[in-house]
Amino acid sequence: MKVNRWLVSQYAYLIGKLKGMQEGTGSVLDNSFVYLTSEFGDGSLHSPDDIPQIIAGKGGGTVETGRLLNRQGARNGDVLLAMMNKMGVKQSKLGACSSPIAL
Repeated sequence: MKVNRWLVSQYAYLIGKLKGMQEGTGSVLDNSFVYLTSEFGDGSLHSPDDIPQIIAGKGGGTVETGRLLNRQGARNGDVLLAMMNKMGVKQSKLGACSSPIAL
């Protein structure tokens, strides 16, 4: 639990730094995606289901922030694939994943 708190605090620190760095008319965070996830949805069971994921940033203005997305049944690769597509990397498949979520 302490390790998770520390990791999330470092994520928050990074987000704060990127938000404070100007880039063009916005911030570096506005022009980026910063992704945080875990390996397991339930660490004690080593479950690959319902893995928590956080995406910060606006991806260069391609997404609306401050939302909770329904990613029922989506895998990590589907989320990463959606982020890649939003940033201009047109990819139809990432590993075994081929169903990008709607960001």
